[in-house]
Amino acid sequence: MGEDSGTIYITKLAAAQRQLRAAIRMFFSGEDELAVHTVAFAAYKVLSDLKADRGRDEAGDYFLMRSSTLFVPTVGGHFQAISQMIHNR
Repeated sequence: MGEDSGTIYITKLAAAQRQLRAAIRMFFSGEDELAVHTVAFAAYKVLSDLKADRGRDEAGDYFLMRSSTLFVPTVGGHFQAISQMIHNR
């Protein structure tokens, strides 16, 4: 085999991060919803597989998410949980 010209090596975590960032950019650019979903789900699948390899599951993620809710300031100086803001959209 010849030289590795132009070959890029990337970790699975870095690949998932790039896919998720791309999906977010696509969403806010008004790209096709199916394409956005496909790219976002590809990132989710990579992360899900990584978690499974490390012995983690969705139940653990649910617990962590519920116990570490992030609050952000809203109009009037009040705080609202990000999860509430997303669900109320």
